[in-house]
Amino acid sequence: MTPAELHFHYTEAIRTMPPFEYSETFTHLTKEQVAWQARTLAYLELQGKALDVHSFKSAIARSAMPASRVGAGLEFYQILTTAVTRAEIEMPAGARGAFVPVGDQFDALRSITELVQGANHDLFVVDPYADASFLLRFAQAARPGVHIRILRDAKYQEIGRQLQIAKDAWVGQYGNEHPLEVRSAPSKTLHDRFIAQDSASVFLVSQSLKDLAVRSPATIQKADAGIALEKLEAYEEMWQNSPPM
Repeated sequence: MTPAELHFHYTEAIRTMPPFEYSETFTHLTKEQVAWQARTLAYLELQGKALDVHSFKSAIARSAMPASRVGAGLEFYQILTTAVTRAEIEMPAGARGAFVPVGDQFDALRSITELVQGANHDLFVVDPYADASFLLRFAQAARPGVHIRILRDAKYQEIGRQLQIAKDAWVGQYGNEHPLEVRSAPSKTLHDRFIAQDSASVFLVSQSLKDLAVRSPATIQKADAGIALEKLEAYEEMWQNSPPM
């Protein structure tokens, strides 16, 4: 399994990690907890880091007792965070994304800003929940002349109104210096969140940009060429068929 694949599975393991909570009375682990432990251990074994595997197994054993369950959960998280970092280091530079722990909103800001800066002529943002915060926090990092396109979901009318106000102000101030278009896809038709640079590189984002890493860890993962092409074809067609704001 490649470092990029392991990076994806480790970040998914962190995202889906069930709570391991203290209890004054004896309780068995739930089926969800046991299944998560088994699945995650299998990926650690694939990477072949004996110390990680040993530590994870030790934490599994401790998690069987309610009194030590919280500590075991913290060790699970620490092992996986280290594994994510290791996998990212081993990935080719062009394939690296980012893992953003919960609460690290500055790291989230930095990671998205770097993606915005990486576009040379076209920046395509797909986010059902896109609101004014993208323009306020990220868009000014774009190079002059880069065409910024935002595709949102028409279902979310209130945040859409806020985005409309920000969009009109942006266009009034920047015009062709920072060209901007926003379109609203039909209600409930957007199922992805990504940023595409120059109709080529696609970076998948695990959460809406307005809430990135606020309540749970977030991942930013570069899609491989095949997936990138599929998504760009599908969403470019949706863009063409969606009305402008």
